Amino acid sequence: MLRLTHFSTSNGPNVHVLLIAAEDAKDDENFLTEKVDRIDLGPLKGNDGDQNYVLPAGIDLATYKAVAFFCERFNANFGTVPLEK
Repeated sequence: MLRLTHFSTSNGPNVHVLLIAAEDAKDDENFLTEKVDRIDLGPLKGNDGDQNYVLPAGIDLATYKAVAFFCERFNANFGTVPLEK
């Protein structure tokens, strides 16, 4: 389970929560062309407040270093947060 606490971000259309294998998800060629290993945890549940996201069974969390909030419609990263283990 991925738990976001005291979460706040800008509102936007089609924002998804992604686990990424990079420390940051800049709007660069590598990230936009999916060269960075990532798992889409689904649409953002809201732009403010605590949220939970179910992690797929069998993933190796050691592979993933951060969570990105990415707007598919505008190819824009709304922010990246390092994972705390």
